[in-house]
Amino acid sequence: MLLYTKSQKFHYQLPTLGKLLTVFALFLAAFAPISAYSCEKHESTNQITFGSPEAKLAVTQHFSLGSPEFVRFAKEEFPVFKANFIDTGLVSWTFCPHVVDLATIQLISCLETLSSSQKPQFFNRVLLEVNPRTFGEIPQTLIRSLEGLSISEKKLELLQLLKLGEFFSQAGEFLDQKVFAKPPSYIEIGDRIFDHLINPAAIRYQIEQRL
Repeated sequence: MLLYTKSQKFHYQLPTLGKLLTVFALFLAAFAPISAYSCEKHESTNQITFGSPEAKLAVTQHFSLGSPEFVRFAKEEFPVFKANFIDTGLVSWTFCPHVVDLATIQLISCLETLSSSQKPQFFNRVLLEVNPRTFGEIPQTLIRSLEGLSISEKKLELLQLLKLGEFFSQAGEFLDQKVFAKPPSYIEIGDRIFDHLINPAAIRYQIEQRL
């Protein structure tokens, strides 16, 4: 069934987008292990920030969407931190994606089409559906999460850019990499860096110590 959107053009091309994303996913899945780009901070256009920039404490969590550990943290632990610190205006929390897997490339492609205010809403929708046991369904999850957000020129351009040639070019770049990178698991709390895989209570303690 075609998804309903405000743009008729976008409406008819969504199924194509899903097929292209899926083809690329299947292509890369045939190669193991998949090489990755080095982990570096991306520009703000690819980051998702919850909370006010005027908050007393800034937290930056580095992640890849293909990491089951991050997905678990984001789905189970982050809502607690959000309720206690972000929604109360004490903390701004930024998720910084690192390109170490296909799922994150697909996520970033979508993030680049959204405004800063739309990114948290989109990310919340993705987290509601994403499941480490069904990572192969991420293209469909991303498409459904985009539905309902206002259509922009960038979003329409994304549909034109997601062609097979571009997908296979990116796949080739992955396969040519010589350095294999692990998914990032660190979080910046103020001026200190910690592993977000540690006990959430320890992260909470570090945040409270800096407020």
